[in-house]
Amino acid sequence: MAYDYPFSDDENSELGPLKQEWPFGGEGSKLLARADRQAGEYSFGGRADTLPIVPSLVVKDVGPGSVPLTEEEATNLIGKSKKSPFGHKFETKLDKNVRNSWQLEPDQVEINNRQWHTGIEEITATIAPRLGYEGVPLSCQLYKMLIYGQGGHFVKHQDTEKEDGMIATLVVQLPSLHEGGDLVIYRGGRPLHRHDFGKADGSAGYFPHYGVHYADAEHSLETVIKGYRLVVVYSLCLPAKMVHLKKSSNKLMSDELAEAVAGPWMLLNCGELAKVELDKEQEEVSATFFRTLSELVVDASDLSLIDFFLINVYKDRFNLAAPLIPIVRKFAWDDIGPILSRWLDGVDDGKAMAVLLNIVDGLGLEKEAAPTALVKLASERALKLSWDHLMKSNIVSLLWKWLIQAGDKQMIEKVATKFKTMDPSQLGPVMEAFVENAGYIERGDDKCEVVAPVIAVRVEWLKSQIEELKKPFSWAMPNAKFPHNAQVEAFLQGTEESMTTKGIETFETLQDARNYAAQWMREEQVEASSEMEAAEEDGTAFVTITKTPDWFMEHEKKLAKYNTELKLLEECYDEVTQGGPRKQARVEASCRYGIKPDRLQ
Repeated sequence: MAYDYPFSDDENSELGPLKQEWPFGGEGSKLLARADRQAGEYSFGGRADTLPIVPSLVVKDVGPGSVPLTEEEATNLIGKSKKSPFGHKFETKLDKNVRNSWQLEPDQVEINNRQWHTGIEEITATIAPRLGYEGVPLSCQLYKMLIYGQGGHFVKHQDTEKEDGMIATLVVQLPSLHEGGDLVIYRGGRPLHRHDFGKADGSAGYFPHYGVHYADAEHSLETVIKGYRLVVVYSLCLPAKMVHLKKSSNKLMSDELAEAVAGPWMLLNCGELAKVELDKEQEEVSATFFRTLSELVVDASDLSLIDFFLINVYKDRFNLAAPLIPIVRKFAWDDIGPILSRWLDGVDDGKAMAVLLNIVDGLGLEKEAAPTALVKLASERALKLSWDHLMKSNIVSLLWKWLIQAGDKQMIEKVATKFKTMDPSQLGPVMEAFVENAGYIERGDDKCEVVAPVIAVRVEWLKSQIEELKKPFSWAMPNAKFPHNAQVEAFLQGTEESMTTKGIETFETLQDARNYAAQWMREEQVEASSEMEAAEEDGTAFVTITKTPDWFMEHEKKLAKYNTELKLLEECYDEVTQGGPRKQARVEASCRYGIKPDRLQ
């Protein structure tokens, strides 16, 4: 597709032949101009004037409710809610240190004020063009209702796509009286937008407010210091026939590109770039921009310019690997390797390992020497890291993937020796990498010999866990913890299904009992699952504690997962050591294990 980039007559005469050289003209300028025209806003919000102040909220098994929430209403809602989980890789987890809130499902919530629904439609219509979807009829689907009490928060994270064609999240805060609890949207790791939902001007308790952000935008919910925050969350989705229009927020770069163009060094062409002193306080620009810049610099085929680009322009950007891939692909490793090593000199081992592995992952096996050299450099950095740092890097599976594909025996043996002494419960990512890349190990290969001890450690651990989990159903939760009351803890560890707090805890009023139940239901349950409900008989308030099968079901899921992993590891290991059916059996097994089989075919 061609894009016009107009020049005045004066510009034409002054630029002469430079008119077609980036950045005065050519593809670089066209790209910047196109980004400016197609941009959308990253995040925005404010008072939701189209929504009624009174939504006529009705919650299943609770009844009608008013806003802002009173202490009693909040307690009643929480009593019918579940703790909000969060996703980590392929697992769903509960950890109040990561996320502390309560949620109601869409089928538990009714908003009976018709003006609410027409108001949501009006908001959605105004949101579409601001996101860069002019004329696209977005749908707005209720996802959850969330309750945040004192201490409620959600650390910085990215959402997964909740619906097909989902492009953004709409958060509507109902009138709420609380302190803290700002929604912060990040871009490039830095806070970009802060939504306070009317707290600053004192309107939070009287009007609904909204915030919108792209579905893949990093965001966090700061800690609620006091009161309750009640929100409804919607997914904004493209029509089924228009999902091809979906774009990543990372490609909405007009604002960052504009900042980059404003910098003095962007006024020069490639040949003059090396003469420029960069302003140390210049704003960081986007990964997409640097990817474009690196491609343009590569076109110059000048190693001295590449050296300057890495050491001076690209310094301190060790989290951006993509722009470096064209550079490594272009030049022989003997030429680019020393420059890359000098760029990483003095860099934290974890950051260096990550960027090296991401480069080789983008490069693949197309270059003869580069992948092996990159993996060797990454392995050397990995060996210097502590266990905690290494496992928190979230890149262990990538390390093993490329050790298997591009590493030599000596390299793998050094890393394997380190991993043999590791807590076997943490070896899951290593095993996933082995299964996914077993096809790269030939029978009798030296790699199999050095990987085997690591696999053996995990296999023995899996067998011990399976043996421990293979027990018939029982209400006993032997490792349950309830630090507030030893008798409740003993009940949780025993075989009885329910108990009351009569004679164990004393409550002056029914509300005190409800508060007690709500408090402990908010806490993360350790090796246990139960529900608490307050009641009153003959003027005496108490709490009934009833065990739920969730704890046992989680153990059943874990047992099934461990059995599948064990079977798959044994099959894959037998395959590369003894021969037997390859590829298709492994592909089918990997699908059962939850691993994409792309590399196995």
